[in-house]
Amino acid sequence: MKSKSKGLGDTIAKVTKATGVEKIVKTFFGDDCGCDQRRERLNKMFPYRTINDMTQQQIQFFKDVLQPAYRHGVLGKENRKEFYTSL
Repeated sequence: MKSKSKGLGDTIAKVTKATGVEKIVKTFFGDDCGCDQRRERLNKMFPYRTINDMTQQQIQFFKDVLQPAYRHGVLGKENRKEFYTSL
């Protein structure tokens, strides 16, 4: 069973493993190449969020603004800014 990525670090780790980059890096730098620490740091900086991770205000904004905007193909600049600054 494949594990679900917690953040950007996990996704990068999966890509580097699938493409063979991980093996090359470990050949040159050894098993302690700093990849695991970098992966955790990226996961903390850029986590993948679910609706369970959102505040009630963010959920309401998503329902009131983002869902209708995506349904109609319009997401105004002011709405994007408001949403991303509230994260």
